Amino acid sequence: MQKLILFISILLLIINVGCNTPKHNPMDHPVVELSLVSQTPQNKFSFPKLYSTYPVFSTAEISKKYYLEKLENFKGIPKLDTFLIQTESFKSGNFFGKIALYSDDNKDLSFYRDSLKMFYDKNSHNLNIISGFRGNKQIIIADLNNNKDFSDDSILSFPKNKDESIKNIDSVVEFKYNLNDSVSTNFSKRHIRIFPDSNSIYAKFLKDSLNKSLATSFELMDFMKGQLRIDTLDYDIAIQGFVKNRTLILVKPINISLSDQDKVFNENFYFSVGDTLILEDNFYKIDSLSDNFRKLYFSLIKNIDVYRGRRLGVKIKNYNLTSLTKDTTTIKEFSKGKKFILLDFWGTWCVPCLELLPNLKKFHQENDNVSIISIALDESIDVVKDYSEKEAMYWNHAYVDRNNRKGIITDLRVESYLTFILLNDKLKILYKGAGETALENIEKILRSKK
Repeated sequence: MQKLILFISILLLIINVGCNTPKHNPMDHPVVELSLVSQTPQNKFSFPKLYSTYPVFSTAEISKKYYLEKLENFKGIPKLDTFLIQTESFKSGNFFGKIALYSDDNKDLSFYRDSLKMFYDKNSHNLNIISGFRGNKQIIIADLNNNKDFSDDSILSFPKNKDESIKNIDSVVEFKYNLNDSVSTNFSKRHIRIFPDSNSIYAKFLKDSLNKSLATSFELMDFMKGQLRIDTLDYDIAIQGFVKNRTLILVKPINISLSDQDKVFNENFYFSVGDTLILEDNFYKIDSLSDNFRKLYFSLIKNIDVYRGRRLGVKIKNYNLTSLTKDTTTIKEFSKGKKFILLDFWGTWCVPCLELLPNLKKFHQENDNVSIISIALDESIDVVKDYSEKEAMYWNHAYVDRNNRKGIITDLRVESYLTFILLNDKLKILYKGAGETALENIEKILRSKK
């Protein structure tokens, strides 16, 4: 119960639900330099796989000529039944142009991450791996010192059938790499877990059965972290990613823990370089991140009259909506006289949405001060109308064509169904999350305000 009270109090502090908090003074300096240090484990944090797990596989099926030339650059390859050299490049800007020189046709190669910059860049820009089979084992060797010699590197052994036991195999290694062309000593050290991953979403694009069966991935086991105090509130700042153009910046109050259970809620705290965020009623821009991920720079933004966004504490636009009678209305017109607005993003095709309908009906009966607007993403407005009437969904409804999602769905990045967004009467986001947990948290917030 104490944890619940703490969660609600912190959340209310962030979003200022219905209360007049005093105006906080901005930082003493308009530009902030935050130092970051490496940290593990990742408790209290949750990072999407896009930023923490990277596929590594060979381009042998794309261009045999290229692959054979690359193979000649390595030595110390042990005796294996079969194997492939795999590469992940951290400087892959010229990848597509160069690989075209080795390919016989114009394939869409956007999902292949093996880089040709090996021929032109420093060794320290790449992670090179041998993945092969020996008997009933899959053997993986990573060239961690980037000398193109696998004889001085540790051998990782996994069961060939890739069952659940691979999760218990200690395959965490330290890898040192360089992202800066001009400063050769500017190395970053990361702890990574290398493992077989023939079922990854990237490996599924591979057509060659051997290439697919030998596919591997590596997972980042650490991240960069710092803390920032704005007046009386402390924030955790965390950076996850391997290269700057694919980096996630997490900003959250220190007392909030994130988990994989509600990814939509977590997205309220995810940012990128160039984004604007609100810290204690002040607007800041994330200006830049240093090459070695050890410095993050913020700047105070002054004189913002109107700012719209999709995260907690930010106001959204008063969107035009199409009602089930095919009339055009707005969020405010739908919710006149109500203190709170609940946006319910659903569809008649969405099984979790339909399963949670009894909970939503109960919520509607118990919260007279909330205007529910169910926004259906569907194939047909008539299907939505018939279903809502049949199920006695006696509240406001809107429709978005499943083939044209521009507007409220794309602007608010609604990708999980069902998603709930709680607003106040000023259209300020008080909560955003998905599924039953989100609805329960919204109920707790509303009860705390009665």
